[in-house]
Amino acid sequence: MIVRLVAVLLLIGTPAVAHDSRAAEVFTFTSSEQPVSGGASSEPRAIVTGFKADLDYGDGHRESVAGLCTAQVNPPGAAFNRSGV
Repeated sequence: MIVRLVAVLLLIGTPAVAHDSRAAEVFTFTSSEQPVSGGASSEPRAIVTGFKADLDYGDGHRESVAGLCTAQVNPPGAAFNRSGV
């Protein structure tokens, strides 16, 4: 009986301990975006851009990501002047 009680208490307490040990990550980033000359898109009036972002995490590790995006000009009155993927 005592062994079962100890096992149950361990199983109940483990998720709480795991949750406390995974605090929210803190990071900062810098990014840049440049139009790609001759970028082809199947969408009319779309702009193809290249991007690069550098991320610095609170624990000291760094990551860099880069890629291409396609952006379209939104209609007048939209919340943002363009949207893309």
